[in-house]
Amino acid sequence: METAAMDALVTCAGIVGAAAFGGMMIPQVIHNHRRSSTAGLSAGLVVLWHLAALLYIAYALAERESLWVVTSMGCFCATLAVLEAQELTFARNLERWLWPLALLLSALSVAASAALGTLLRTAPLSALFAFGTVLPSMLFAAGFFPQFFIFIRRRSIAGYSFLVTFIDVLGSGANTVVIGAQMETRDMFFVSSAPFITIIGLHVVLLLIAAAVILSKAEPEHAGDAPLSAELRFHDAVERRVTRGTSPAASEPR
Repeated sequence: METAAMDALVTCAGIVGAAAFGGMMIPQVIHNHRRSSTAGLSAGLVVLWHLAALLYIAYALAERESLWVVTSMGCFCATLAVLEAQELTFARNLERWLWPLALLLSALSVAASAALGTLLRTAPLSALFAFGTVLPSMLFAAGFFPQFFIFIRRRSIAGYSFLVTFIDVLGSGANTVVIGAQMETRDMFFVSSAPFITIIGLHVVLLLIAAAVILSKAEPEHAGDAPLSAELRFHDAVERRVTRGTSPAASEPR
């Protein structure tokens, strides 16, 4: 019964993880399509995440990890390829080439992952972990920093779909559950799930920066105090004249 329950948990978490990673970037794709622009989304984030996903797929293939994890990252690569195609075509008015370019980038991703996975299968453990989990974790983390910079430099969160953050955290959590259910030791769990844990942690930082930007934009409400103070000074002057028995109209030359 325990094995059956664990298998059911892995299956459910795997479906959630694959669906989340497959659909994570779709809100951003739709958002970009409606505006025919990728402004507000960091191209650096997309490219670095794509490289990280390719490396992790290679690691998962080399280690023969769960098919759910491979499927999750594969779907993720496909949607990132669409975003990259949008970045290349929207700015050059070449939208008719968007889907052929996205398919080409997806095919290249599959070929690169398969080739690298074959190489890592015969690599030493140190190289396997370095290229398969440590480097992807670093690339996922680095991918967030261009987006942080855009938020801070523009003092705006416009152009970024926060549904991406919700789905990414959901998918990363589900994939972490899948990995945890199959790992025999705690050390191996943290090694294999490091990219997903990194993603969750950096999304928390992104939300904190976004909240700070929103609050900083709400503070300048005091900018309206200057006209209000001038108006109050005028009314004070009127009151003083009325108190002295004069009015503004009475002081006007006839």
